[in-house]
Amino acid sequence: MKKILFFIFIMKLKCFSQAPQWITYNTSNSGLPNNWVRDIAIDSLNIKWMGTAYGGLAKFDGLNWTTFTYSTSILPNNNISCITIDGNQKWIGNGWGETVTRYINNTIWINYDASNTDSVICFNCDPTTDFLRINGDLYVGTLGSGLKKVNGTTWTDLSYNLTMFGGVIYDLEKDAAGNLWIAHWGHGITKFDGTSWINYMKPATNLPSNDMTSIAFESNGTMWATSRYSGLVKYDGTSWTVYTTSNTALPTNLFKKIIIDGNDVKWLLTGDGGTNSGKGLIKLISPTNFTVYDTSNSDIPSNDVISIAIDKFNNKWIGTQNHGVGVFNEAGFLSVKESSTNNLNISCYPNPFTEYINFSSESNKGLDIIIYDIYGRHVEKLNTKNGKATLLRGNLDAGFYTYTVYSNNNVISNGKIIAE
Repeated sequence: MKKILFFIFIMKLKCFSQAPQWITYNTSNSGLPNNWVRDIAIDSLNIKWMGTAYGGLAKFDGLNWTTFTYSTSILPNNNISCITIDGNQKWIGNGWGETVTRYINNTIWINYDASNTDSVICFNCDPTTDFLRINGDLYVGTLGSGLKKVNGTTWTDLSYNLTMFGGVIYDLEKDAAGNLWIAHWGHGITKFDGTSWINYMKPATNLPSNDMTSIAFESNGTMWATSRYSGLVKYDGTSWTVYTTSNTALPTNLFKKIIIDGNDVKWLLTGDGGTNSGKGLIKLISPTNFTVYDTSNSDIPSNDVISIAIDKFNNKWIGTQNHGVGVFNEAGFLSVKESSTNNLNISCYPNPFTEYINFSSESNKGLDIIIYDIYGRHVEKLNTKNGKATLLRGNLDAGFYTYTVYSNNNVISNGKIIAE
């Protein structure tokens, strides 16, 4: 059934006269178990992992959806607050603060709570908000119980170091030097170099607020941080520069999160997962050069955007509160019309395929077959011999692909294939 839904979605995609920039996944048109998507992480195989508020953990490989819940796994409940990819394992935070779950090699589940993390570690009160690996240590942020550190099987409570700085943590990030940076609620920003703690707060600094929600770094080391209600701030290592609706044309001062892509473009989320309806997604080149994507000018599924991840094709996967996931590609997703010209039939089998797919034509002359993924990117090229060619699955991700057949640089056929 899921494959059928995916195929129907692709057929709908073909109807666009221009390549669409947005694709929406929700409980009505996909296997997404819940439309409140609190966090998204993407692993090395480009598989998307989505933590939902009431539907558990969702895995999407481009074709199939798999859902993990308290009834199908050892997850304590279906409220997932955060998820982080850590090599061959996933760390999963629980939204009701009962436990932290570790999922190793997609086979082994381990729950951590007060019973197996030393008596000083307690997850029974506050949700986990973030995980971050720095060298051999995994840092765990919580929404009220401070900071924890995991090294191997040893758990250490670092909260006493943050007593004066505050235990409500929204975001953990690291800079190029390997320093840990913490965004706090009520206590600004803290830097930890492995030995010393430095706290930045108002009024000692020019932070716009002490309620900070996220941190990100440009390639040159410049730090950007977001606040709950007081705008955006840039820190160059010496001075803090604040950007708000008062000194820019930004549509809001409330930001949930910032991430920075490989081109140093800032992406800002304006939802808060609560009462705020949000102002959509903001692409920020600079405070005077930005684009707002909202429901009035785009097909973003909601203005209340609360989570984001960028895949290897530079697609932005955006989680919303109660409206599912929107996938954004500025260049547009591939729109394909299947056709065959010159009375030359091209067959491909088996389709869908797992290990290989054969192409066969009635012509013995050499043909070029170009394979594209759903985002319109060239992933493989084949040349027929005696009218035949074989595509080996290799490292191709599961999902939908299209092909175009050329003869002497003229398109003679195109179609679609599915890798399982």
